[in-house]
Amino acid sequence: MQSAIFGHMLYFLSQGSNLGDRSENFRRAIMAMKSLGTIQSLSPIYESEPWGFESEDWFWNMVVALESKLGPEDLLSAILEIEKEMGRNRSAKSGYSSRIIDIDLLSTENLIQKSPLLELPHPRLAERRFVLEPWADISPLYIVPVWNKSVATLLAECADTTLCRKLEDAPIYSH
Repeated sequence: MQSAIFGHMLYFLSQGSNLGDRSENFRRAIMAMKSLGTIQSLSPIYESEPWGFESEDWFWNMVVALESKLGPEDLLSAILEIEKEMGRNRSAKSGYSSRIIDIDLLSTENLIQKSPLLELPHPRLAERRFVLEPWADISPLYIVPVWNKSVATLLAECADTTLCRKLEDAPIYSH
């Protein structure tokens, strides 16, 4: 257990869904995350076309700021359990696919970690407009380790051209 080492840490997590009732999927994931710590902020919801694969079902995406006393690998384990309980089936096949819920640990504090279980910050976050757009809404000035740039700067420099738009009439989740 890593929690004694780290104390309280602020994590940024992305969540996405393109199968089933996306609103309900987000509500369930947020409720489950509340058991892992204190939700500090929730971004607006964005809708984006699938990234890295073809699908007619567009994703809903958002970013959650979560304060937790869990260490990064313990938090990752808890997140994977939430995905599993919600019906996410992580197959051994490589590549991207549609999913009920996908929760990724993006970054925390100034931590840089590379282990067989987890890489922080998330190695592809700067390539993903669907991560950077909602993240910039809640923490544009956060400096992302490794890149040593703010979320807003990473968004401005992002070469991703997939469509990503804020849903003005999306449900609002309380934290």
